[in-house]
Amino acid sequence: AATAGLRIVVLALPGVAVAPLIEPMALADQLGQRLRLPHRFVVSFAAALQRFEQLGQTWQHLSRARRSRGFGPGRGPVSRARHAASVTFALLVTTMREATSASIAMDARGFARAHRRTWAEPAPWTRVDTAVLGVGALLAAVPYVVEALVAS
Repeated sequence: AATAGLRIVVLALPGVAVAPLIEPMALADQLGQRLRLPHRFVVSFAAALQRFEQLGQTWQHLSRARRSRGFGPGRGPVSRARHAASVTFALLVTTMREATSASIAMDARGFARAHRRTWAEPAPWTRVDTAVLGVGALLAAVPYVVEALVAS
């Protein structure tokens, strides 16, 4: 159980800590230019990351709108759970609408039929990139090392 818990901490905690620092367009440039991933996947991934950043703002807007209409949470835990559930559903609906409009806009601009894509900026590989990759590999190896030490 300790090994499984350590794996979760090692894999999830860095992702949670680093996620706010990721620049979607710079990551897309690296994925497309360095790793040569399919262009449609890279552009879609970048669009999804940009939408993901907006979820917190959308949650706050929906919560404020419900509160101003008199549908805010009460003091009890049941009322707060109902409020969270209703805002979550509204967030899902809003996100689906935005994703649909983004998909239509991307299709209208020819993202589906483009066979060769150009990139706005170059994607240089720096020493910081190498250091972050090395630290990530070391952190990923920690649970396996701990498991090997515990097994022996």
